[in-house]
Parts: sequence; C-alpha cells; structure tokens
Amino acid sequence: MLEFKCTDVSKIYLETSSGIKTLVLRGIDLDINSNSGETIILYGASGSGKTTLIDILTLQKEITTGSYKINQKEVTEFTVNEKVSLYKQIGIVFQYPADNIIFSRSISRNLLIPLKGLDLTQTQKRRKIHELLNSFNLTHRHNIPPLLLSGGELQRLGIAIAIAAQPSILFLDEPFADQDFTSTRRILEVLKKIQDATRMTIFISSHNPFIADFADRFYHLTKGLIFPINPNKKNSLGEKCTIINKKTHLTLPPNVFLKSVNLVQMDIKEDLIELNEYKTQEISHRKKYICYLNPDGKLLIPKRLRKLISYENYTAQKSPLKNTLILKGNKE
Repeated sequence: MLEFKCTDVSKIYLETSSGIKTLVLRGIDLDINSNSGETIILYGASGSGKTTLIDILTLQKEITTGSYKINQKEVTEFTVNEKVSLYKQIGIVFQYPADNIIFSRSISRNLLIPLKGLDLTQTQKRRKIHELLNSFNLTHRHNIPPLLLSGGELQRLGIAIAIAAQPSILFLDEPFADQDFTSTRRILEVLKKIQDATRMTIFISSHNPFIADFADRFYHLTKGLIFPINPNKKNSLGEKCTIINKKTHLTLPPNVFLKSVNLVQMDIKEDLIELNEYKTQEISHRKKYICYLNPDGKLLIPKRLRKLISYENYTAQKSPLKNTLILKGNKE
C-alpha cells in the first residue's frame, strides 16, 4: 500500500523573464492511501491549481515549501529506481489525453502496451482489451488510429490505458471535460465497478460539481487553499433556489438530485414545486412536466410553464418521499 501525505505544502511559480511570482497552492494538508477503495474528488474552477496538485502528488512537479512524503519518505529523497517502482503502482490520466496515447498505434495496440507488464496469457490479454473497449464504448473503433477519435473518445481511451495495468491508485485530471452528461456518468459507473473489485483508490480533479455524488471524500480548492466538504451534507436543504433570467430556469443547490439525473419531472402546485427524477411510466397526468437539469444545477423551465411559477424565490424542503425535492415559494 502507498501512503501519500502532504503537510503545509505550497507551490510558487516563478516567471524568470519578469521575476513575477505566482502563489498557486498554499498550506495544503492531504492524506491519501492506495487500495482504500475511496473515491476522492477535488473540485475547483479552472485555474484554481487542481492540475498543479495532481502533478505534485504524481511527482511531475516539486513543492516549493512544506513536506510531501510517500510511505513516510520525503519525495525529494527518492532515487530513480524508487520512482520507477512507484509509477508501476499508480495510474495517471492527464488533462490532455494525448499524453497517455501513442498516436502511431491503433486503439487496441495502445491498450496492449500496459498489459505487457502483467502475467497474462495472450488470450487473457485479448479478453482484457475487449472488456476495456466495451466498458468505454470504443469497441467499434478498436482498429483505427487515435487521430480519428473525437475529444471525448480520446479521453475515454486515456482512462482505459491508465487502468489497464491495474494500478492501486488512479489519478484523473479533468477527465470529463469533453464528455457529455451520459458518457460522464457511464465512465464513473465503470470506474466504480472496477474499484469495488480491486479496492483501487481513485483521485479525480474536476470543475464540474455534479460528480461529487460519487465521492467518498470531497475537497474544494479555491485561492490556493483546500477545504474538505462532507459529501453527504454539501446540499443542505433550506438554500435559496432563485428564478433568474426572466424565469427561464431555476438555480438549485448543486447535486440536489440523486446520482446526477438530468431529466426531471416537475409538478407545479400553487406555492410548491415538486421535482422527481423522470421515469416514463410515472407520467400520469397533464400537470406533470419534463424539464432538463444541467449538471451545474440549472433547471431549464419550458416557456409554457413560466407563467405558472408565481414566486421568484424558493426554499428546498424535506420530502417524505425518497428522491423527491419540494421547493416552497417565498413571498420575500
């Protein structure tokens, strides 16, 4: 097992030509164990330092101040052989998937490379490649060069390559930037299935807060500081849900819906709005409508419904029904 421990870590970038110093990370305290079966999500806006922190954790960059130890040894004291041994145990998916991929080889041959270090027969390797292609929806593209893949397909291939060698910990830097909602959810479910079977630790950085539903530990990185957030309490009821932009959408507390659903059944009742995950068989009368919920928490309101919404502010209320959100209108 690998133990990663950051204590009061800071990172400063120096622009040599101008002498300008930029403080990217400050006072970072973080403990991670491989093979823990945890999913750790680092959320932050673009430019908040997420990539820098992952680069430090995976020995791509050095810290400026503080202490960073792996298995109780300062990483600055690691020999070349110790670093090589470390890289055999971790998987990395870079922000730009091209860094994981050899473009002169087909998709299948890219997946074969990390399998060469495993004690598998040729039949087992072929079966493993087939499983990975199927899991990441790449089977129909298996024999083509990566140059012909879309951005989302390249990201999925990069993830498949990283997990092929069965690492004990997987670092993913913005792995869903080019994925649509459905693909993102499918990838997370595939990773969860692999994680349940192997106890692999997964560390994901993302600027999309909706994936926090999959986190065992959730951190917010902002202004160089990292803040732990309880993933079970991050969407507290009682937050205001305000209709803005001429009532075209409701802004809800992030991740208020289970497992990031994106189709919502909406029932308007005087000063109440009841929201449920959309399921075709449950649409029973004309007062229930279907709306789209963006991953950032914006519930798009169809034009025909806007006149039915009487209030400008709503508060999330508890509901006796599972997977249901009640919004109560506020006169103020």
